[in-house]
Amino acid sequence: MREIKFRAWNASERKMTTPFAWVNESNLLSTCMCSAPTHELMQFTGMHDKNGVPIFEGDIVSGYVHFPEVNYIVCYNSSDYSCGFKCKQSDGAGVIDVWYKGLTVIGNIHQHAHLLEQNKC
Repeated sequence: MREIKFRAWNASERKMTTPFAWVNESNLLSTCMCSAPTHELMQFTGMHDKNGVPIFEGDIVSGYVHFPEVNYIVCYNSSDYSCGFKCKQSDGAGVIDVWYKGLTVIGNIHQHAHLLEQNKC
């Protein structure tokens, strides 16, 4: 079974945060990563890159799927025929599965957006 975990980008502090416990509106104890609308949740995909680094939604990964090496954004994708985490080029030109074994996490969309410039013509 896949491990379920999250991280969150804290936009006001400009850093990643880790989970903490809180009581929601129904007085149920929950584990959450955010307490304000300034946080963006990102889910673990259940996969690791070729170096053993966990791959999260919002990560930027790089790989030689097709020559030349291209950077991809990890995101949740749902359509009429499938759903799950995919890796998409920032220009929308290509999509690969997150389970491709040749990927390396090189950053995330919040702290390393400049890495996506490589894909633009």
